[in-house]
Amino acid sequence: MNFSLFVNIVFEDTKNRLWIGTDNGLNLLDRATGAFTHYRSDPNDPHSLANDNIQTLFEDQSGVLWFGTFGSGVDQYDPFKDKFIHLAARPGTVQGLASDSIWAILEDAQQNLWIGTMGGGLNRLDLTTGAWSYYTSDPTNRATLNSNFIFSIYQDRQGTYWVGTDQGINRLDP
Repeated sequence: MNFSLFVNIVFEDTKNRLWIGTDNGLNLLDRATGAFTHYRSDPNDPHSLANDNIQTLFEDQSGVLWFGTFGSGVDQYDPFKDKFIHLAARPGTVQGLASDSIWAILEDAQQNLWIGTMGGGLNRLDLTTGAWSYYTSDPTNRATLNSNFIFSIYQDRQGTYWVGTDQGINRLDP
């Protein structure tokens, strides 16, 4: 098995499986059997990973896994078909990611997927309607994010979002 030594994220899903995101693909350890599965990007397979550099991952309320890549957007994993569905940037549109480098993913109670990007700010996807919203930095407006480089997102018990950037922390009340 060809494992990368550069591990970006380790995550345990609700099925007690351990996902290991690296700069050389995605590894899945089924702890019940001890078996490893290695997922890689394959340019000849549109349902493989979009990119081997996995920066973050998140499991939503329905058990769907979302993988943030460095340079190829977000991959949604369909465990029943063992396939990946890609969400990529569509510059100049209001449908899709604002950047393809993803550092953070969070789902809120309203079934919105919050995606922290490198240079494209904070992107919100309403999972029920498919509508996108964008939260970005505007240096002339202090009420906006302080940077478009988002590295972490957290929602506290009161529903406030805390957004970590390369310029510090932001409080967001959308």
